[in-house]
Amino acid sequence: QEQAMEMLQMWKDRHGLQASVHVMCEVLINVGCKAEAEEVFGQDTVKKVQSHMSDSDSGSDNPDRLLYELAEEVGVNWLELALDAGMRQHEISIIESEARIPEQQAWKMLCQWRAKIGIDFNIDEVRARLKILRQKRHNKLAKYLIFPEMIHDHKNLRGREAELEEMFKQFWGDLGESEMIAQFCLQVINGLGGIGKSAAASKYAALWKQRYGGGVFHFNGESYTSLQNSIRQNLRKLGLQFGKGSLMEENQIFLQHVYGTGNVLLVYDAADDLNLLVNILPSVTAHVHVLVTTRTCGDHPVLARADRITSLGRLPP
Repeated sequence: QEQAMEMLQMWKDRHGLQASVHVMCEVLINVGCKAEAEEVFGQDTVKKVQSHMSDSDSGSDNPDRLLYELAEEVGVNWLELALDAGMRQHEISIIESEARIPEQQAWKMLCQWRAKIGIDFNIDEVRARLKILRQKRHNKLAKYLIFPEMIHDHKNLRGREAELEEMFKQFWGDLGESEMIAQFCLQVINGLGGIGKSAAASKYAALWKQRYGGGVFHFNGESYTSLQNSIRQNLRKLGLQFGKGSLMEENQIFLQHVYGTGNVLLVYDAADDLNLLVNILPSVTAHVHVLVTTRTCGDHPVLARADRITSLGRLPP
């Protein structure tokens, strides 16, 4: 037993946080020291570890692969989840210094969490905690279903009822049930300056905001700077931490958060230079509706990708 304890102490000194009781017990079993493991950790612990080892050997799912998939789900939410799990600030700082990409940070955090609690680590329970954390955040944001930037003077908008109805049908279909899951759809409103494009987009958001449980988000697309400022503003409102990265990096943090949080409406307003949107629009697999207002018409990749283009003309007097 003394030799076993000496070996375990060396193992702990070498591996630090990774040397959980269950890990060290598994090591003893693997090197043929089951009796020593029972003396040190007790028979119940050994039986539990052996059962876990047997499940891992016979199971079709690789634990590391499952953990990697979980890390991709966690993404930018890793810090919030780490704090909820009781991880200390110095541990978080080490993760941040060793990895920059959110998925890698999430992976390191989950590996440390799993190492600390051993076979009691349950991926389904982590997913449930992540869901609760996201729901709490969205409950706080309920009053922001439409952010102040979306409040254009749409109350005085007249004569666009037909266009708004067609936009609704393109997004949701003809059924109009209140309980529906959004499928990715991109619509563009174009026309001359001052024709009412922004007001029409705002009117649509105001009329059907309750369908977007994940939120309605506005982006000022006038320039690179205004677009990046809008992304940062939305990140702050969501309570997400971010470093000063590129527009692409910060946009990715935002999109990773909104994926899977419910129906979402993204409005890219005054995006006359559509080149700014080519690489930042969300994936077609997301439950997201996208509405772009622009003066641009003709051939462009964003317009080619659109499911519908509503061209606003001048209304009769």
